[in-house]
Amino acid sequence: MNALIPVFLAVLLGEIGSKAQGLARSYGRQGNHLPVIGALLIASVLSYCLGAAAGVYMGRLLAEEARLLLAGLALALAGAPMLWPRKPAVEVARPARLVGMVMRFIIAQFGDGAQFIVLAFAAYAMSPGLALTGGLLGVVAGTLATLSADRMGMRFGAANATRIGAGLLLLLAGGWLAVTALGIG
Repeated sequence: MNALIPVFLAVLLGEIGSKAQGLARSYGRQGNHLPVIGALLIASVLSYCLGAAAGVYMGRLLAEEARLLLAGLALALAGAPMLWPRKPAVEVARPARLVGMVMRFIIAQFGDGAQFIVLAFAAYAMSPGLALTGGLLGVVAGTLATLSADRMGMRFGAANATRIGAGLLLLLAGGWLAVTALGIG
């Protein structure tokens, strides 16, 4: 349980307003949400499996304090870019097939903060399955929230404010983990 809950919360917060969420919102406006969630889930499994595998490899090489510092840096680096407002996502012109959606989601997620969070917590807790599961639950919950907010007519300005607040939370949590790892506090 060392990785499941923190990764779930961090990915849920880190995905607010991300490129993948903007793409999901754009696809969701075209009709049925089930293929959108399925495509995002397939892309996330591939992306987060890569992160979890790399995390286990790195975790074997690092001391416990270094793994905790890596987790703190992952949270801080996921939260820092969220402090700057993001432009609305470009609308997808035509519906895509499932394979096309999966490929677009993989591209949107590659090198994303959520992938780094899964990597770092898989390294810290040495439990890639829990880190992967937490990441998948977080991205699906975030996508469902995004699609629901879009359906209810939530304006982009409110989403930007939520994104900045989530970025601050991630930045503070990352700083706290880093200070703890370094033994400063």
